[in-house]
Amino acid sequence: MHMLVLLLALLPVLTGADSIAAVTQRRTWTWFGAPEAAASAKAISLGRTLAVVWRDGSTADVPGAGVQVAILAGTVIEARDQTTFEGCRDATLIPLLGLTEAAVVAEAQRLQRPVRVVWRDGMGLPATMDYHEARLNLHVTDGIVVAISGG
Repeated sequence: MHMLVLLLALLPVLTGADSIAAVTQRRTWTWFGAPEAAASAKAISLGRTLAVVWRDGSTADVPGAGVQVAILAGTVIEARDQTTFEGCRDATLIPLLGLTEAAVVAEAQRLQRPVRVVWRDGMGLPATMDYHEARLNLHVTDGIVVAISGG
């Protein structure tokens, strides 16, 4: 509990490599936190391709086939394919990955940001199509937030 309180207190400060390293210690990730070269090699070993769709804040114009990844400073921070969605492009939200759903919802409420779960244990949940810039869309597996998207 004390660790969670400390993490949430440091949330505005923890970004980039430090927060990615902390998040990778919380659970086993398929792609999140991997160096781009290692992720590419892993994709090839699985007979797939790695498609970089976002790099260091800019959208990359690549075909969407394979594992679509967002790269920050050479590290995968978000990955999507037919079976996996993990990570988050917003570096300020990365420290929330790997925490319990309850902890992330509490932090979103503290920050006065709307929040909803749109994916739970491999199943998409009903959600309205309206867009709210501040809203956090959570993807939860076994009670743990594995991905956060906006809107």
